Amino acid sequence: MGNPPERFGAKRTMSPLIVLALLAPQTGLVAKKAGWWDVAVAYPRFTAGGPVARAANAASAARERKVFAGFVADAKREMPDIKKQGSPGSYQLDTTPHKTADNRAVCSGYVERYDYLAGAHGTTGYEVLNYAVLRGWAQAFTLKDVFRRGEDAVGQTSRALKSIILAGKDAPSGVASGDWKGLTEAESHRFVVGRLGLLFLFNQYDLGAGAEGPRQYLVPYAKLPGIDRKGILKGLIP
Repeated sequence: MGNPPERFGAKRTMSPLIVLALLAPQTGLVAKKAGWWDVAVAYPRFTAGGPVARAANAASAARERKVFAGFVADAKREMPDIKKQGSPGSYQLDTTPHKTADNRAVCSGYVERYDYLAGAHGTTGYEVLNYAVLRGWAQAFTLKDVFRRGEDAVGQTSRALKSIILAGKDAPSGVASGDWKGLTEAESHRFVVGRLGLLFLFNQYDLGAGAEGPRQYLVPYAKLPGIDRKGILKGLIP
């Protein structure tokens, strides 16, 4: 189940140029050194209570700490050389947390992450958190877990996504050209659940050129005949 999220405060062993603070009321970690790095990391926290929310919050807090610590360490290691080269660039990381389901049965949410590494431009991508009770205990669930046993979850969802994307006015180049054949292993895990359907989150470059940006596509449950309406999503699907 995990322990409750830790609270963070400034540490005496840190440089006075780095500020580590708790962002209320959500959560979050911040580190700043003017002109060198600007880091703000916040992951979702679920308020429903119970074992599912506790497991989701423990995973979210752990990921938040790991991402923050790793990015700050990278910035401290790389930025001195970048500054020696006369670059005005800096390291920047900003995450925005979102929740799509927050109840005692299902907790689902994602983080929109923007990284800038002192280059020409930054990149945007997503991370997800999906927790429910499976096989008697609260744990992360995958796409196949929201479909009935034996159903081709990836195939059904890929076909529905392609139809939805191509029906839109601004289909990314990879889908329009036919280069995107369907969900990759990584893409099949990058979804969240809500009352309207499954929301799939595609990172920058997943479906086309970087300039086309990240994409989000909602697949209504009605377009997924194999969805398990009596399983972990029971009560969430209208």
